[in-house]
Amino acid sequence: IVRERSERGAVRWDPAAPLSLALVAEKGVENGYGSFMVYRKLEQDVAGFHSAIDRLTASLGLSREDAEAMAVGRHRDGRPLADATVPQPGADSNDFEFSTDAEGQRCPFHAHIRKTNPRGDITRLLGGSEAFERARRIVRRGITYGQRRIENGAPVDFPSHGTGLLFMCFQSNLDQFAIQQEGSDVVDFVASGTGADPIIGHDASATAQEWPNGSGRRFSLSGFVTMRGGEYFFAPSLTFLGGLSARDNGSPE
Repeated sequence: IVRERSERGAVRWDPAAPLSLALVAEKGVENGYGSFMVYRKLEQDVAGFHSAIDRLTASLGLSREDAEAMAVGRHRDGRPLADATVPQPGADSNDFEFSTDAEGQRCPFHAHIRKTNPRGDITRLLGGSEAFERARRIVRRGITYGQRRIENGAPVDFPSHGTGLLFMCFQSNLDQFAIQQEGSDVVDFVASGTGADPIIGHDASATAQEWPNGSGRRFSLSGFVTMRGGEYFFAPSLTFLGGLSARDNGSPE
């Protein structure tokens, strides 16, 4: 934790993540801790997303760079829209939370990173506790699948199907994943009329997002990810698996 706080900074946002976010004690297993795992195969309509970004920039007068950054909440180089300053010398730009952009005028409320990790918005706008908000985080990883044509390190075509992300996350309670998922789809999270997450959200009512908040410029951008399969699992500890092996070998353990 000390190293994490030193490298990432902890003036505005504490990056510490206790093991209890991902691990849960197993009943009847001494010093055994497992984790709930969510797996999703997520097909991405890359062509549809880029086409919609083109329409957004044309209709709202935004640059492509600004439009993409407001959809994600970060520039392509990873800098957050909320606050690009680094308050702690030597730390990276991830030491930020959204009180510095409380009205969503730089990083919209619908931006992907703001929907999935509100960094103070739940406390400030919904009256929830900081402990509740921080306990909703997950441990996630993903790898791409499908064929992409790459030249000079950059994609040169945008497929509409057959490519996407194999996503998995671990958490001590499946509510953590459910809240993450619902935050992306619920149009009134974290504020009324926010709209869905443009990157992974689905909005059946096609509520238009504001680009950015307070500008009056509205455009509906969502629905580019389709779940093609998935499952919920419990990943047991090595201690538990070792106990199974011992029983299979005839040991009373």
